[in-house]
Amino acid sequence: MIVVIDCGNTYSNIAFFESEHNYQKYSIATKDIVSREAFTDIFSKLPYKSQVTNVIVSSVVPSKNSLLKEIFTQLSKRVIFIEEVIDKLAMKFNVDNISEVGSDRIANSFYAAEILKSPAIIVDFGTATTFDFISEKREYLGGVIMPGIRLSIESLASKTEKLTQIDFKTPKELIGHNTNDAICAGILYSNLGAIEYIYRNSQNIFNGEPKIIATGGFGEVVMQNDTAIEIYDPDVTLKGLYLISIKIQKNDL
Repeated sequence: MIVVIDCGNTYSNIAFFESEHNYQKYSIATKDIVSREAFTDIFSKLPYKSQVTNVIVSSVVPSKNSLLKEIFTQLSKRVIFIEEVIDKLAMKFNVDNISEVGSDRIANSFYAAEILKSPAIIVDFGTATTFDFISEKREYLGGVIMPGIRLSIESLASKTEKLTQIDFKTPKELIGHNTNDAICAGILYSNLGAIEYIYRNSQNIFNGEPKIIATGGFGEVVMQNDTAIEIYDPDVTLKGLYLISIKIQKNDL
């Protein structure tokens, strides 16, 4: 069994993989990761007959890394962080500094390279909304980062005196007839507009139409609308981590 951890800015997801399509997923607020006890309930669900061959971690919260390694070393002597194995992924990263690319985005990109095997854009609707571009030659071409839906809501609430915390819901009409609905419309439609603009102009980069796969918590909201996104899978990052782990195991044989 392989254990994968995606430590995000707001929530962290942990999954126990018996195989690519057989896994159990659990979530925890990242701010609650302060000791091993935070995982007691999750560890209690660990299939007791399964031996953990390794643990692989994607983390965009460096302050949690040493604790995560300490905690998960109790499950497996081998705890791997994505940054440690980038050179084993058989991918080319056309960026100025690979350390600036979040490890979750690397996992997403690896998933695209392994599964889609075609020009692709992975859109991750997390704390930030990220677009990552992968060529059919397993090249990571770069990305686009914009404030995510939740971050936009929190920013408006904290930076403006007259706007209170927003109750986000999918707009029923194009325009809002109260402040809450107007903000919801603005935040959602700005994301939808970005998807269409980026997709349309990406065709010049790929010399064709890329596949667009969405993931992340707010992806389900976005998918209620007609966009260029073909598939929504909330577990792309976890599956990408699992595939990386399998590749690392094969490399080490």
